[in-house]
Amino acid sequence: NNYIHYEISNYAKKGFESLHNLKYWNEDEYIGIGLSASGFVDGVRYTNNKGINSYFKSFLAESEIINQEGQKKEFMMLGLRKIEGISIKEYEKRYNSNPLIDFKDIVDKYLNYKFLILENDHLRIAKDKLFIANVIWSEFV
Repeated sequence: NNYIHYEISNYAKKGFESLHNLKYWNEDEYIGIGLSASGFVDGVRYTNNKGINSYFKSFLAESEIINQEGQKKEFMMLGLRKIEGISIKEYEKRYNSNPLIDFKDIVDKYLNYKFLILENDHLRIAKDKLFIANVIWSEFV
């Protein structure tokens, strides 16, 4: 029916992929506005208060600064949710380093097991290994 498998748990027709989810998987910034909303801006992840009274006193319930090492790990973990995997060039552009070096032990292990595939600019989980993706993602937590 012309659906494409673009993310580990989602299919869509070309051009109708969830832009909302892809913001997370690409580790892009997003703003959360309103009760219980969450956002990620300038390396800070935050969540707003969920009660209306507490929200009006101070909308912010909690925040966490994600350092660059944490952002690199999240880039890998979240990006590997996409069927195309992560772009090495995008990683290099964002962090001025190479994921094949930064995560050499993890990447080499799963390349040797043939759980990960390196093609051109992308590192991705092998399609026949998607059912065990959690094992790979957990390495980056």
